[in-house]
Amino acid sequence: MEINRKVAKETRLLLDEEVKSLLEGFDLEVIPGGSFTDTDMEFKLRVVPKGNINREYKQLQHWAKADELDLDKVVSFGNKRMKLTGYNSKASKNCYKMTDLNTNKVYICDDENAKRHFGKAKENKELEVAS
Repeated sequence: MEINRKVAKETRLLLDEEVKSLLEGFDLEVIPGGSFTDTDMEFKLRVVPKGNINREYKQLQHWAKADELDLDKVVSFGNKRMKLTGYNSKASKNCYKMTDLNTNKVYICDDENAKRHFGKAKENKELEVAS
């Protein structure tokens, strides 16, 4: 049997359905991509027990603390309501992931924009005047 793009795509969809039914107590994340040749196929899945924090969110918690970001803050961009939901440590520039709460579409941004929009409010010490 020769493997081509159509066969690889159909196999991937079938595999996703079967694995999801077998692993009901787990969250299944299908890693985009994969590879195939005319003789074999390779796919990657990430399985996380339900209720556990995934790797991206755990890294987000770490870097949000370091960059003083508010993970509960929701920012509006036009008709989009965005919230920080992940951190990609392999990305050199656009490492923060934001999710549109209306559509669940994921966007990326750099640390400068993340700090500008999701930064914690700093106390203004100039207003504190000694009586």
